[in-house]
Amino acid sequence: MDQRGLLTVKRRPARPAAARFWTLLVVRELMMGERHFNGILRGIPRMSRTMLSARLKRLESAGLVQRNDGEYQLTKAGENLAPVLRELGHWALESDPRGLRKEDLSPEVLTWDMHRRVVPHRLPEHPTMVELRFRGADTPHFLLAKRPGVQLCAEDGGFDIALHVDADLDALTRFWLGESTWDSLCGPNW
Repeated sequence: MDQRGLLTVKRRPARPAAARFWTLLVVRELMMGERHFNGILRGIPRMSRTMLSARLKRLESAGLVQRNDGEYQLTKAGENLAPVLRELGHWALESDPRGLRKEDLSPEVLTWDMHRRVVPHRLPEHPTMVELRFRGADTPHFLLAKRPGVQLCAEDGGFDIALHVDADLDALTRFWLGESTWDSLCGPNW
């Protein structure tokens, strides 16, 4: 940032709506393509419904989010936060000496992120069921892949399982976040 940018920051603070705890996580969910209240909430599992509702209203009143027909989307001003969020994410990954902790791990958050980051045009045309089992977790998670998207399912819905994944949650999360390689995830016999 040049000196002019620093002066601007000092004279005109960032919109207060974007500076509150949880708020940038809501913006991140919208940037990731979520449009519905429950989808946003599912991407931030420790956030209460009341808090999400308050944050969305505040973002709307600040002109960062708009709501149309029950769907939320970022305004141009909200979209302009994308580079800031990316840099904050890189900074957090590089500067947190604790790294990924056990309490950060969640099969639900990982599978939610997987389902929304699939490239739709690469999906099969016929339904393909993926079963994910995480060691130590009681229940499996299912992803039903079919153009135009992926659905999270509580059960296999009678579909044949095309791919079984049995993984350590920590190892698969680290791979998903780019902290480890496919070879280190699968082991030497892959």
